[in-house]
Amino acid sequence: MLNAVINEKKEICEKNHIRFVIHVKLPENIDTIELAIALSNLLDNAIEAEQKEQEQEIHLNMEVVDEMFNLIVENHIQNSVLCVNPKLVTSKKNKAEHGLGIPTVREIVNQYQGFLNISEEANNVIVHMVIPLANFAKNR
Repeated sequence: MLNAVINEKKEICEKNHIRFVIHVKLPENIDTIELAIALSNLLDNAIEAEQKEQEQEIHLNMEVVDEMFNLIVENHIQNSVLCVNPKLVTSKKNKAEHGLGIPTVREIVNQYQGFLNISEEANNVIVHMVIPLANFAKNR
């Protein structure tokens, strides 16, 4: 599932001339529907944000470090997003159909007893999701 999401988003990035840098090194047993949903939401947000930027680049890093699954999506921003919108509430008019991405990701992270950190550094938004590897077996 994760490969399908990555390939779909890579194609969208190519069509929109967004540089997409991918580093994935994962065991197969953590490829779940929930992770695919979280990854899809995070990449959709990054792609949408990059379409408004001149420097268009997204970095995806997924790997296991010290028995912890790490998913990091990083994208370039010209101006701070968190200063203007710290809760990352959608600015779209139809709020019932939009703004579900980050809450959905938070729900998935909570389901797997992990944590989610959203920060900014050097003109980049960095979303870092961490889930203990042992929790994937508990949720199957």
